[in-house]
Amino acid sequence: DVVMIDAHNKIIKIVDIATPYEDGWRAIEAARERKLDTYGPLARMLTAGGYRTSVDAFVVGSLGAWDSANWGTLARLGIHRRYGTSLSRRCVSEAIRWSRDIYVT
Repeated sequence: DVVMIDAHNKIIKIVDIATPYEDGWRAIEAARERKLDTYGPLARMLTAGGYRTSVDAFVVGSLGAWDSANWGTLARLGIHRRYGTSLSRRCVSEAIRWSRDIYVT
């Protein structure tokens, strides 16, 4: 999980990271929904305390599937598209590399 806190402006951004087993795109979408549901109550509590709170999910499948909703997550975090592209390639290749190690060894 990644939490960004701007105490001065009372902003909290929560991003839950997931690498689910890929069983079709529905599994990727379900992982995103579960992550958002997990932090919903906390976000409501922080909002009631006067913070502007956002909850996002960052999902890369275990076999390298990139959830297109990740682009929105990166944008809301203020990550430039150029760096986001580099990050997406790195995340996908690392997921594939580690999954390969599980099956090959």
